[in-house]
Amino acid sequence: MTPMDPFDTAERQFFSLYWYQKPGDYTSIDAMRCRAKTLLHTKRVTISPGFVYEIRHADDFGDSWDDALGCPMSYSRYSVIQLRS
Repeated sequence: MTPMDPFDTAERQFFSLYWYQKPGDYTSIDAMRCRAKTLLHTKRVTISPGFVYEIRHADDFGDSWDDALGCPMSYSRYSVIQLRS
């Protein structure tokens, strides 16, 4: 986790969601990206007393091609901020 200045009680880490679809267009990828953002962005989750996590959308990398799989791909990156009391 990365410390978040100037607060000693918060840390941040990132996770990414990767999107793939059959060759063609990016409509399914765009729909999945939008749905994930609706479900995750600015959500708070309490795992145990004293540990609250806030999820924030960080950025998207879109409309790319995965040569190994031969299909369109994209990913969304989110930050998870751990707020400790």
